[in-house]
This record gives sequence, C-alpha cells and structure tokens, in this order.
Amino acid sequence: MLTREELALVLMANGIELDGFAIGNGGSAVVHRGRLVADHKDIGPEHTLLAIKEYKDDIVQKSEQIERIRHEVEVGKIVKNPNVVAIHTLIDSGRTAPLLVMEWVSGQPLDEWVRASDPDWSALRKVALGLLQGLGALHTAKVKHRDLKPANIFVRDGGEPVIMDMGVVEIASNDESTLHTRVGDFIGTVRYAAPQFILGEAFDFADDVYSLAATLFQAITRKEVFDSVDRKPLLPHYILTQGPKVGEVPSGIPPQISVLLEGAMHRDRARRPSLAEIQAFLDSPETASYLQRELDARNREKRGYQVISVRDNGASVYADMRGAEPRERSFAVIRELPALQVPSLGGLSKPEKWIADVELKHMQNGIGHFAVKGKRWVPGNPPAFASGLTGC
Repeated sequence: MLTREELALVLMANGIELDGFAIGNGGSAVVHRGRLVADHKDIGPEHTLLAIKEYKDDIVQKSEQIERIRHEVEVGKIVKNPNVVAIHTLIDSGRTAPLLVMEWVSGQPLDEWVRASDPDWSALRKVALGLLQGLGALHTAKVKHRDLKPANIFVRDGGEPVIMDMGVVEIASNDESTLHTRVGDFIGTVRYAAPQFILGEAFDFADDVYSLAATLFQAITRKEVFDSVDRKPLLPHYILTQGPKVGEVPSGIPPQISVLLEGAMHRDRARRPSLAEIQAFLDSPETASYLQRELDARNREKRGYQVISVRDNGASVYADMRGAEPRERSFAVIRELPALQVPSLGGLSKPEKWIADVELKHMQNGIGHFAVKGKRWVPGNPPAFASGLTGC
C-alpha cells in the first residue's frame, strides 16, 4: 500500500489533489478521496470530488485480479447512468495494481441508510425505482451485475440510490464469452444469490432480479432473507428447497409488495418479473398485470383460491375466485402458523394450522365475499379438504 505522501504525489501527477486519506476500508481495497485541480473533459470541472480505490496487496496477488480491475473500467465506459456509479479511469500507482478513479458518492450504504432514516414507503419506492433504472441501464448494455446486495448500494444524500462495485460484473458478448463466470470466481454474498448460482449454472439477467428483490426485501422489512438461518453452511439448502417467504409487510407498505418480492425471488426464473413488470407494479400495485399473473400461478399450485382481504375483525373474507362462481358454497380457510418460542416451555411450541369454516355469500367482479362461520386450531396435520381457500 502507498503511504500518504506517495499517494499524494501519484495523484498530483495526474491532476488530482489528495483530499482525504484512507476514508473507507473494505475487504479488498482502501478508498481515498481526491479533488480535481483543473477542469477535465472526461471527468468533470475543477474541484470535482473523486473516490480513489487502492487495492490491498494480498488481493492483487490473486489470479485474474488485475484483469478484474481493468474490467471494472471497461464497464464504466459502457454504462453511463446516474443510478450506477461512474467509473472514470485507472492511474499507474508505480506498484502492482493501478488506482481506480471513480465518482465520489456522498451518502450511506443502503442498510445503514434504512437504519438511520427509517424511510417511509415514498422514500423506499424512490430507491426501488432508482435501482430499476440503474439495473436496467446495465442490462440494456448486456451487463450482469452478479453481486447486488445492500452493502453494494449507496443512497445519496437526496435519496437516490447508486449501484456500486462493478468488480464482479459480467459483460455478455454475442458468443457468450465472458470474464470470470465460474462459481469459484464469484465473490458475492450467498444470502442474496439466486438458486441457480448455488447449482453452478451460468448467470442470467433474471438472477440479478432475484438479488434486487432480496435487497428490497431487507430494506422494506428490516430483515435479511432467511434471517432465521444463522449458520451460513445451511443457507444453500434453504435457498434451493424453500425460497424466501415475505409474509405481511410493515404498515404503510402496499400489501401487494409481498407478492412481488416472493415472485421475484422464486426458484423458477420464469416466475420472476421483468424489470418493466416491477416498474409497473411499483407504479400501480393494485392493478399491475404481474400481480394477477403471480397470484394465478400460486392458485394453480395450491388448487385453491387466494384470500385477498380479511375484514370486520375476521368475520368476513374476500377471495379471488378467478372470474367464475364456484358450485360449492362452503369452504375452509387455511393459514400456516409457525412454531413459536415459548419461554415457559423452554423451547418451541408445535407448528399449527389455523382453519376457519366460511360460506360464500355473493360474488362481484370475480371476487367472492365469505362469512366466517367458526374458527378452530388444529395441531399437527389437519385433515385434507376437498376444496379450500388458502393464504389468509
């Protein structure tokens, strides 16, 4: 690593004044702050702040790391978008690795921003829309990010998000010849990675959508995906076999967002929405076409009807009957109840299913109104029902 004096001399020789030494320290690099001493036609006007990324000695000794750094600059030349960090150039440091000159982003990592500002839905929606713009710019340029996660997203002081860390992106060429696409080369975070990564499949644009949804899930719910799994070796099993469950979202968030996030983190790539569908969903959650598409897919899987609302203190249930009035009038509403930690028992209670008998009263525009006739709790495995409403 360069000393402060060595770094200042190298930067000044390239028209940059050292403005802050070792301001950030990550796993692979130290970040310094610089300032342009004169107008630069490719970077900006005089006094523009810059981030100077100096890679650590043990990192640059790894195979292909220098290529990875140069690749990052290549991406910066391809993608120009306010929601993607601007990568300007490389400077010869006189050592093994060059210095990477980037845009200075004044703000906080997404996870820190959420904890500090406790954003409402308007602020979260602004972040989500900005990330869609940035990721859309990458995908339009045939670039896959491959490491979207809260730590790799900064939120500017004005609330706009910026996608950071282009070190593991993949540029898809016409012949699909890309850089470091093998699983062993991936340095991202498994908790935000799609199942296809665990299986060693080639990365797909839909896998960025999965990571985006996992990131937004954390920002919205203040929980990590699979937050109950605290042993990292177990994560791949849960990612492959279960898929993240969102459940109810916090007050003030459109409840339909739960459907969007779960669909975007579905194990099947075909079930995940496109970026355009996510945009339409955020614009109008109640009428988005993807909402109906995903609910229909769930209904086909469950062979039941999706409950969309419970009202009157639980006395009434409304369900999507998929446009047709059923012959049956009586149904059962089934809701899974997880095992709970009970201090007085010194452990977990048994998992249960909550079951309510309901009767169809009337239909309107494909929506059924049901009256709840009674409720009962059934421990263990309840008897099967020939027909039923699910998802209450």
